[in-house]
Amino acid sequence: MKEILISIVKLLVFSAFIVGLIYVVPSFTEDKVLHDSVYSIFIFLFVLNLLTHTVSLWAAGNSKEKFAGFYFTAMVVRFFFSLMFAFVYLYRGTEDKILFVANFFVIYLLYICFDIYGLVSNLRPHSK
Repeated sequence: MKEILISIVKLLVFSAFIVGLIYVVPSFTEDKVLHDSVYSIFIFLFVLNLLTHTVSLWAAGNSKEKFAGFYFTAMVVRFFFSLMFAFVYLYRGTEDKILFVANFFVIYLLYICFDIYGLVSNLRPHSK
């Protein structure tokens, strides 16, 4: 349980970093680089990552041998839910579709990088 709480705190700190980027980036340019729905994208991806990350860590805590299966299942679930979210938003007729997709892709990749970093740091102690 302690490992899950530490992981959630790390996710919250990283998410605060992303919010800081969202807040600061527009001040560096006069062009519109953030879609109006960037906070909706962020909240969706944050909640999705929080749920999948917590469930995969909880399941892995119950069965260390099945960690890879839980982790990769969580990645696939996150990917498909993300695709559904993006397609629904685009189907609804949002403006600046390219900007929406670019913002979605960047935030999604930031969370994937965080997840990979967490996985590598989690596996490092087990490799010795």
